[in-house]
Amino acid sequence: CGDMLELVSSDYYAGDRVKKEGKHCTKGMGRIVPDPKGYVTLKNGTIVPCGKGKEMNDTTKYLGYNEYIVYDVNQISQKYLLK
Repeated sequence: CGDMLELVSSDYYAGDRVKKEGKHCTKGMGRIVPDPKGYVTLKNGTIVPCGKGKEMNDTTKYLGYNEYIVYDVNQISQKYLLK
């Protein structure tokens, strides 16, 4: 999404901070992340994180999982929906 505001815990005012700091979106960094062993590379070079989540031993992160929050829908183009 471009220049990200990276957070390790929830922040009710993240949207306001993104605007104030000139960022494009918020990346919430969680304790459980995709295991790189399960990544799939598509023909066009896009890397898709697949497989089970992997618990990181990081006590500084309070979110359960990684998440990306984009506030302007004109910045996104959904290409894949995985089940």
